Amino acid sequence: MGISDNVISQGIGSYVAHLNKLRLDQLTEMLSQILEKEIAALSVAEKRFIEAISYVDKMKEFLGQPEHILGSDLTKHGEIAERLEVYMANAWDVLRGRLPTARIDNVERTGPIDYYLGDAAVQSKFYNGLRETLNACREHYMRYADNSEFSFSQGAFYQIPKDQFEHLTEIMSKRSSELSGSENSIAKLVHQMEAEKGQKYTDFIKSGRNIYAQVQREQAGETIRGEVADLEDYSNREADSIKDTAKRERESAIDKTKPTMKEAGKAAALGAGISGGITFTVNIYKKIKEGKPLVQFTKDDWEDVGIDTAKATVKGGISGSGIYVFSNYGQMPTPMAGAYVSATLGVVEFSKSFRKGEMGGTEFIEGCELIAIESAIASIGGALGQVLIPIPVLGAMIGSVVAGTLADIGEKYLNEHEKQLMYDNAEEMSKYIQTMDEQIQEEINNLLIKFDRWNSMTQLAFDPNINLLQLKNSIHLAQEYGVDDAEILYSLDDIDTYFCK
Repeated sequence: MGISDNVISQGIGSYVAHLNKLRLDQLTEMLSQILEKEIAALSVAEKRFIEAISYVDKMKEFLGQPEHILGSDLTKHGEIAERLEVYMANAWDVLRGRLPTARIDNVERTGPIDYYLGDAAVQSKFYNGLRETLNACREHYMRYADNSEFSFSQGAFYQIPKDQFEHLTEIMSKRSSELSGSENSIAKLVHQMEAEKGQKYTDFIKSGRNIYAQVQREQAGETIRGEVADLEDYSNREADSIKDTAKRERESAIDKTKPTMKEAGKAAALGAGISGGITFTVNIYKKIKEGKPLVQFTKDDWEDVGIDTAKATVKGGISGSGIYVFSNYGQMPTPMAGAYVSATLGVVEFSKSFRKGEMGGTEFIEGCELIAIESAIASIGGALGQVLIPIPVLGAMIGSVVAGTLADIGEKYLNEHEKQLMYDNAEEMSKYIQTMDEQIQEEINNLLIKFDRWNSMTQLAFDPNINLLQLKNSIHLAQEYGVDDAEILYSLDDIDTYFCK
């Protein structure tokens, strides 16, 4: 394998790196947008919860001034029920992203209307017992029969305790023969009210949010705590839903930007085109340099050019797809992948000659070492590019990486005899290093350890399938490379700040 083959492999590697960068740029942009949307949605949800709690605080403030609540100790629950209905209705409205619909301010406290729910005027009736509550409703509409503000035709209605409304619904769903004496009396009262108003009772009597016991002054605090717990639960579930949606979108973004066999095909096609084209041109140039003008090319000359071009095209296609697969699925940096594929193809070619008896074991190993040197230099340069390495150490370092590379290639592509030659060569290199000065041995071993560690850290830090939005490995990698501490993102808050600048 000549210099041109290595150059071609590195050129194809650069193209694959470009493809990978395009995918990484697309993924980065998509993840940035998803993160910004998630942060914005969580911020909105948090603001809604804070606003909802502000209505709870108003209710607490109202309860904290019992002297300002209308009625005696036995009847203060009436106005407590009204405030609970209004403030909690508004709290749930804003938490769900709606405008508050209930209002009680600027409504006459002793007038025909207690509060408004939307456009509907409401009179709250919380008496101890369903019959007493219904009688209070009837007494109210008889008293304000001519009042235009509280008009059933305009949607006005009564709100009664939730437990009493459920009892009323149960009574009105029974046949007359199934009713007890007290239930029959209540049913007759409701039918009378329906006749007087010309409407079904469900049109002008509706359930409140609380049962009668919950609005009593001594129970109101517990009622509020229950409401707060429900508000918190809803807000937490909304936040979880936002995060789950963002997680699914991130997974989708990763899936959409994963390496594909279609891109591998592009790399193979480009590799085939480059390799074939260069070989075609170089072979024609060689023949012309040998003194044969292009116009004098014979059929045999063109066949020679064509055969070499065909071989180079196939080899280039293999290089292109191989580099793509190694760099994307094998987690190998693209420059190293290019050199590695180049070395692999060269070793396989030498193995064919070795099997045919065209060279001995020593020639085979030496030829493979020459081919693998570029792979070793690319790997060392990629991992330790900023480290100053003394010449004696560098030589042994290259030799060690070459031996390791050949052993790795042999394990995958060579027969048992050839593998053993590679292992023996690696063992000889190890023994050679042991004969060197102890200080040099120690430096070589430290560099090899750092070489392995930096490679693995790079793979972990930049593999989105393993480490999406987890900072631990990338932080360690940055520290290893000596990145300024102020430039490192240590937490999700740091990421949020960076992207939202």
